[in-house]
Amino acid sequence: MNTGTTLILVGVLAVGASAATTVLFGTPSTNASEGRAAENTTPAALEPARVGALERKVELLTASVEALRGQLAAVPAVERVPVGEIQNAVDRWMTEHTAGQALQVASLTSKPGAAAPAGSGRTLDELLADLDRIETDEDWGRIWKEIGKNGLMDEAIALFESRVAADPNDPDLQVDVAGAYLAKTQQVGAGPEAGVWATKADKAYDRALELDENHWKARFSKATALSFWPPLFGKQGEAIHHFEILLEQQQSQPPQGSYAETHLFLGNLYQQTGKGEKALETWKNGLALYPDSKSLAEKLKALGQ
Repeated sequence: MNTGTTLILVGVLAVGASAATTVLFGTPSTNASEGRAAENTTPAALEPARVGALERKVELLTASVEALRGQLAAVPAVERVPVGEIQNAVDRWMTEHTAGQALQVASLTSKPGAAAPAGSGRTLDELLADLDRIETDEDWGRIWKEIGKNGLMDEAIALFESRVAADPNDPDLQVDVAGAYLAKTQQVGAGPEAGVWATKADKAYDRALELDENHWKARFSKATALSFWPPLFGKQGEAIHHFEILLEQQQSQPPQGSYAETHLFLGNLYQQTGKGEKALETWKNGLALYPDSKSLAEKLKALGQ
């Protein structure tokens, strides 16, 4: 994990651990009326299973913070993002997600029997069978969303993890479990817990590439995830590096339609980092190699090319 990942996750996870602790244990009321109003939001009013889940979440976040602090201690000071910028990032996160935390508290303290999101009723086996047949990112997202709505997300993750444990040297299984972790980030939403699952996904992609450095899906997925980090944390360079490796590897492999996306994302990153001419060249080369790519054609059309 590089400096940017370490710093943002330390800051955000620490905030998340504090917020989760507040949700779990509550804050003292300042007067009797407030105490009565809050009567139904104390731990005694929560179902034991929910309290236990919150306790595990606090333990997870605390352990993650400590692990990341250890990694941060090994980073030379000259490489670190200024503390003021970290604090600003944390402040922005708190501002953006306070409302979301309030909704979470409301859901935890709601009366038993409250309506939950309706699921499709399909079994995990049925949904995973569909997952094996997907053709687009939209299909992937739709199926994982259905898995979540059916309350099967944790069961699915456990299944993929068991497959990895049974055969830890299969890069495809590493990619599969990484995808499950990323799906979990979508379920939990933006916040500290998402950072924990995203980090687990990144490590699984790294393991897949250790086993097979030519594994296209593992490298593309890792590079794509890196490309969405804010510029402040310097992830673009690492993402560009992985996409450039992909371009070299694709040259020695039979063309596939998905390879066009490497040109699209790499060109986007070149453009974001002030390399406009290189971006244009990358998109043009991609369309020449993959003339059926709608995304590249639309990109160049928008630029009048």
